[in-house]
Amino acid sequence: MIISIRRRLLANLLIIIAFVSLITLILSYNDARHEVQELFDAQLAQSGRVLQALLLPELLVGPSSDLQELLDRFTQLPSKPTSKYEDEEHALGHEYERKLAFQVWNRNKELLLRSATAPSTALSKSALDPVNRGFSDEIVGVYDWRVFSLWDESNQYLIQVGERYDVRNELISKILFYYFAAQPWCFVLFVE
Repeated sequence: MIISIRRRLLANLLIIIAFVSLITLILSYNDARHEVQELFDAQLAQSGRVLQALLLPELLVGPSSDLQELLDRFTQLPSKPTSKYEDEEHALGHEYERKLAFQVWNRNKELLLRSATAPSTALSKSALDPVNRGFSDEIVGVYDWRVFSLWDESNQYLIQVGERYDVRNELISKILFYYFAAQPWCFVLFVE
């Protein structure tokens, strides 16, 4: 009888621990997702502002075609790395870099510059209107993108910086995997 009471208490305790762990997992997932979104959004905004500071003076003094040629020469991504080491050796060969893009548009809705990974259509079509700026979620091709759109002070040039959502989701999944992998050990230590 004492053994059955102990088993019942242990079973009830394990159920409570499992329930609390599930709640903790859900809260951790939501918190990790929010923090990852905030971090990546801050990076997108900072990238947009840095690009604006670097490119705007160049756009105001010369033709953008010269700038695009220079940009193409320095940002040509390898078609497909043959090995992990080749990918690491090439400065622009990281797998995540292929999931980032930027574009520069003028107020006449003409594409002036774009990264090698950017499509020739606007990352955010609504942001081609200077009223629409800031962050937006877009579908470009077959991918979901987070886009930051930044107009200059005179509304002459629009910079769009985008990142595919699969980069963010991969990081969230890794965080949850490591958290979830630790959970069974908690039960083993408690039962012992």
